Amino acid sequence: MEVDALPGRNSSAVPRAQISPVPQYRSQVWYLAYMDALFETDRSRIGDRIKRAEQLIVFRERELLSEKTALPEHRALSNALHALRALRSCFGV
Repeated sequence: MEVDALPGRNSSAVPRAQISPVPQYRSQVWYLAYMDALFETDRSRIGDRIKRAEQLIVFRERELLSEKTALPEHRALSNALHALRALRSCFGV
């Protein structure tokens, strides 16, 4: 673990935060639609947001069927679908 001395302190060292890279799938259309659904505040629009996100997630899952290297994105897609289903049941849409 790397350490940095804090400015203004006598040779005290603190661990530098480990910064993990942002997953590439977070720039995908399905992920942005998923975030839109999760953070929608207008109850009249939540159903449409959820439906659009679900459709885009399923479409992306089909695209990835042949790819073996996108395991983190597969997990993210699955988790997103479960979260959207829970959100759907909470709002009764």
